Amino acid sequence: RLMGDRKLAQKLVDSFIHDVPSKLANLHELIRAADSASIRAVAHALKGAAANLSARSLKELAVQMQEAATREDLRRCAALAANIQTEFQQFQATLAHSEWGRNV
Repeated sequence: RLMGDRKLAQKLVDSFIHDVPSKLANLHELIRAADSASIRAVAHALKGAAANLSARSLKELAVQMQEAATREDLRRCAALAANIQTEFQQFQATLAHSEWGRNV
């Protein structure tokens, strides 16, 4: 996907690890504010970032969040936010035990 560019890959990993916590905090605020359109936008950004790293479980949860936000199902969005948090923690733990986790 990145044509062997390890520096770019490391930048993407580092950026993802840095950005996801603020995206999750933002999602929680948006859920409390019942802002379905913004939830959908943040979930879309999270989906793309997860896809870039082949973080399939996180990507799928973000897809589900987009769909729930489209239906304005805030209860489902809240549950998915918790699932995304858990999955992200697992992703971080996996990275920490790999060559990619040097900055995690």
